[in-house]
Amino acid sequence: MTYTATRTREALSYADRVTIASVLTWDAINKTFSPDEIEAIRIEGDMVWVKLTRGSWPISRHMFRSILEAQRASINKQMGQIIEAEAQEVAEAECEMSEIIHANATQFYSEHLGIDNWSE
Repeated sequence: MTYTATRTREALSYADRVTIASVLTWDAINKTFSPDEIEAIRIEGDMVWVKLTRGSWPISRHMFRSILEAQRASINKQMGQIIEAEAQEVAEAECEMSEIIHANATQFYSEHLGIDNWSE
């Protein structure tokens, strides 16, 4: 099987470098990569080569993809939990507002209109 190198002509965005650094950090043992260390990425066959400011880091293309998918799933799960928690807070705030409005309306009708049990 013959592999050819895939080259990109576009500079990596900072977001790309953050993503790549995150993947490499998951792949490495006791090493953390910074986006500022990432200079370029090259795919050759089944290998992804990341050019760093000091050397390069090879990682299997399949491992790179697996780590990236796991990170995305983790982020999506966290975002879902955040959205769920915020939705619960909104529901609780709406319930509190409804109770306050009801109490104020009851007081208003009682004091100004002489109606003590207006909600029935």
